Amino acid sequence: MMLIKSHNVPPEPPLKKANYNPTRDFRAYYFDGTGNKVRQCRNFQIDKDKWVQEKQDEQCQKVYPTALASGTTYLFLWMCPKHNYCLGFHLIPGSEGPKDAMHSLYQYSSKAPQVILYDNSCHLAEMIKNRESGYFENTMVYSDIFHSVNHKCSDAFKIQRLPIGNDFNTSGCEQLNSFLGKIKSSAKFMGIENFIYYLQYFIHQHNNMHFKSYNEHQKIIKDGYL
Repeated sequence: MMLIKSHNVPPEPPLKKANYNPTRDFRAYYFDGTGNKVRQCRNFQIDKDKWVQEKQDEQCQKVYPTALASGTTYLFLWMCPKHNYCLGFHLIPGSEGPKDAMHSLYQYSSKAPQVILYDNSCHLAEMIKNRESGYFENTMVYSDIFHSVNHKCSDAFKIQRLPIGNDFNTSGCEQLNSFLGKIKSSAKFMGIENFIYYLQYFIHQHNNMHFKSYNEHQKIIKDGYL
């Protein structure tokens, strides 16, 4: 019997040149505090073959919303589920997929998180382990409580089965979406550059609000009231 040896492929080396221009790139991420791109994504032959489509597991079908009329865009947002901070965003023309999650983390965060909560967790877990095993070698992917009911995959992807599930606000993205809904009407009349600045400002206000709330809770704990 032969043993097949395998190893995790290390991530691409860091970029030497800074690259931060949200109004040009339609994205702004602050995983490392700078907003600069850390590395480039690799090019895989399977992505160059036009006839290849991402095959979905027959046991677990995730249905995405239909894209609206031309001119409408979507936001992909990263949240910290423990403190409810928004860590950045990028614009997408239609419904999002696992590639948006993998590419944004790989390109803008020097180190992968230990836990990722994502609605399409089973397909994201498969993608990150197959494409960037070295970068994501210590990362576990779970579905949040709200989205796990839409899946027929293994219970291993459900965050509610773990004790740490109670430590996370698994509805943080929905809460931020509701907060950003206040600017939808005015954003319709903006050019893309003004919209990016407007969006960053409101995300900053959202983070400040939760930062203030977090500090107040810490003070209460420190003073011995809890």
